[in-house]
Amino acid sequence: GAMVAAGCVMTLLITKLVKVSVPFFYQYVLDTLGTGAMSAPPWLSSAIAGMADGQMGPTAAILIVFYTVTKIVAQSLESANNVVFSYAVQPSVRRAGRETVMQLFSMPLSFHTSSNTGALTRSMERGMRAVTAVLSRIVLHLFPQSVELAMVATIIGVRAGFDLAVVAVGTVGLYAAFTIAAVNTRTKYLEQMNLADNQATSRLLDGLLHYEVVSAYNRQSFEASRYE
Repeated sequence: GAMVAAGCVMTLLITKLVKVSVPFFYQYVLDTLGTGAMSAPPWLSSAIAGMADGQMGPTAAILIVFYTVTKIVAQSLESANNVVFSYAVQPSVRRAGRETVMQLFSMPLSFHTSSNTGALTRSMERGMRAVTAVLSRIVLHLFPQSVELAMVATIIGVRAGFDLAVVAVGTVGLYAAFTIAAVNTRTKYLEQMNLADNQATSRLLDGLLHYEVVSAYNRQSFEASRYE
């Protein structure tokens, strides 16, 4: 329901916040080991100083532990996103599948006698997978990556100048444009592949459904050649 969807969005936002913080902890570890002095924000430096008693060895070890834990938490949250996403999306996918089946059963007899059963089942199966794939791309990839890009661009703009942030965003935009163009070019070949797959599945299933007729007229070789 709405609560599960809200939980999915919140988990995604928390995941991105944790994931963006991972490189900072990595920087703190390298700077501390390289300079021999604590290199971290004041709130973190004071907390670590109290635990390490001002000694450099324990300080570096605590920073490494923080970095490792942060990275593990980020990866665990990404896995949790998939679980929450399944709870949020699968009921809608099942409902769409049920409505499709009910629509097929409500069609007149002429539709069922003239349609290719194999192609119809393959199209329905492919459609159900497409619904899940599209929602997954939007919820688990497009939206989180947009949030992450905005966060990273803001950090780059504040720390290194907004000119560099514009270059970073422009680079991602060029990559996205190239990806869209490549996918659109590949789509026509996928359509031809799907048509051929529907035709082959339809011929195979029709032959198996009419096994008695095929056997009675000794048409096994003909059906095999049609499938091939």
